[in-house]
Amino acid sequence: KTFREYGLTEEMPLFVIDDKIVNTYVEVPHYNVESVRVMKGEKAIDRFGEKARNGVVIITTKRGTPPVH
Repeated sequence: KTFREYGLTEEMPLFVIDDKIVNTYVEVPHYNVESVRVMKGEKAIDRFGEKARNGVVIITTKRGTPPVH
């Protein structure tokens, strides 16, 4: 919803949750988030490939509370 509000649905970043690339919608409750990092540019492409052209959002969750699909 937030991405649509800011017009970011055309060039979405790649999302990685707990070292796994996410290709579908996943809701991560705020209480489950341990950290969020953003990686951009060549560093992101070198690590994650061409899918990372628009950047990468790396989310690490707290253990024991899985994301909601």
